[in-house]
Amino acid sequence: MPYFILYEMVVNGAIYLRKSFRSDSLSITYFRLWTDDYTIELMNFTLNCLAREAAGKESTPSLCCVDSQSVKLAPMINEERGLDANKKINGRKRQVLTDTTGLIWAVFIHAANKHDSIMGCELLERIQGYFSRLEKILIDAGYKGTFANKAKEEYGIETEVGSRPPSEKGFIPVKWRWTIERTFGWTNFYRRLVKDYERTTKSTESMLLLANCTIALNIISSVSIN
Repeated sequence: MPYFILYEMVVNGAIYLRKSFRSDSLSITYFRLWTDDYTIELMNFTLNCLAREAAGKESTPSLCCVDSQSVKLAPMINEERGLDANKKINGRKRQVLTDTTGLIWAVFIHAANKHDSIMGCELLERIQGYFSRLEKILIDAGYKGTFANKAKEEYGIETEVGSRPPSEKGFIPVKWRWTIERTFGWTNFYRRLVKDYERTTKSTESMLLLANCTIALNIISSVSIN
């Protein structure tokens, strides 16, 4: 079976179909296989590079953004469940690293009660060997300390805290960091990502990367048409 047909089956089967979709189907079989052997991560990296090149940028970024999103976890699932006391959400937290176009390059899922600065360090591990140009990561105050220190001391990556001016109230777009908020908005258009329905965090990570693959493909196709 041609590879692009398998990709179409996996993306449609995993993201768009309901939970009644048979667990022994071909789409789910390849979804699990490609999650375990990192095929989905490789597809995501390749499509991100192509999308950036189509937009006239270098294939890999020199500036990235990191942020987290707490989401509710479906009932009867206990793996990596916790309460985000600040946002009053009982579920999981998505640590996401994007470039300034909003494309997702790395994702890590964990219980919502764990701290951003500590758990976000996993993103640094996951991008090693891929980002030769990365010089700076834009963060918020939650990543000061452990994350910022590790980025500088172990990987030589600068961090910069971006936040709204103290005198301002409400939502204020912060230069470049607003793009990662837009990314969270994009993912809300995918029904399997509005809430975390996955029993394992690995499946959730793959769902996010598959959603990003479709976003990257849209960027490539829109540039090609224009």
